[in-house]
Amino acid sequence: MAFPATRRSDVERLTVGDRLLLLTTRGCWHNPTRNRIRVIGEAEVATQVHAYDEPVTVAGREFTRGCELRKLEGAAVVPEYLEKVGRAVTAQRKQAVGSGQ
Repeated sequence: MAFPATRRSDVERLTVGDRLLLLTTRGCWHNPTRNRIRVIGEAEVATQVHAYDEPVTVAGREFTRGCELRKLEGAAVVPEYLEKVGRAVTAQRKQAVGSGQ
């Protein structure tokens, strides 16, 4: 789990064994008027929050510290992406059958 440089008291208070809800934000698929915040899983903090030697950059945002997670439970796939994966697998199967594989 990674956290930005901004100091937040809730991050500072995390301890090993705390339970976290993992969620997606309204804007994570670039349509905040359609999408909602969704809980997609739950995990347990496995290590204390620590500073990274080098910041990690994800989608243009820098994260300077983090902690390890364990016991990931209830991880969910967002339905519209599951549909896209299903269509892609079906297309690959049809292509394989058509080529005699």
